[in-house]
Amino acid sequence: MKILEIELFTSDLRSAEMFYIEKLGLPLISKTKEHFSVQAGWSTITFKRAKGKIEPQYHFAFNIPKNQLQEAFAWMSQRATIIPVDQNTVIADFDNWNAKSFYFYDPVGNILECLTRFDLDNESSRDFNSGSFLCVSEIAVVTDNVTRLADTIHCENGLDFFSKQPRHENFTVMGDDRGLLIISEQDRHWYPTQQLAKRFPVSARVSDFQRVYDLTFNYPS
Repeated sequence: MKILEIELFTSDLRSAEMFYIEKLGLPLISKTKEHFSVQAGWSTITFKRAKGKIEPQYHFAFNIPKNQLQEAFAWMSQRATIIPVDQNTVIADFDNWNAKSFYFYDPVGNILECLTRFDLDNESSRDFNSGSFLCVSEIAVVTDNVTRLADTIHCENGLDFFSKQPRHENFTVMGDDRGLLIISEQDRHWYPTQQLAKRFPVSARVSDFQRVYDLTFNYPS
């Protein structure tokens, strides 16, 4: 699955804009007083200004070249606040996914992740820079009923469940190494933090390489 676009909200559009454009150096696609969009590999990230008093916080991830985890970590350490995995390491090792990653915050409270997935053929010989983000590889959606939402997505859109991750009542993953929809129960901790998952508006345009789907979650009726 490819994640072609994600649309998120923030209560501090200016801080988000400065981080993604000026610090990470992601190319600007469009901008108004109410939104901005940047490019990360084949994915577009759009932030819109949140209305009212809500302060949305999300979790999403980037795929990076599988041979550049340490290089990416050094690069990102100069630009963002790294989140320790535990007292001994900042690198998460997901044996069952054959992947490693590190986590960091953006300035508006989102938990981001850079992932090296060793089953993908994406090595790079170039120095790591803002052009090394291959795509948005994960976007998280929070719900009160993980099983029901996952089954609905599968039945209505035909998206498959991730073969490397067993289904659980509070956590289910759909897609493949190129793009994953992370479905989490509300108030579950976002690994590796104590931050609780909360429901906020999020949408994603994804492709299963045959069709394109527009998925929208948690918008008020």
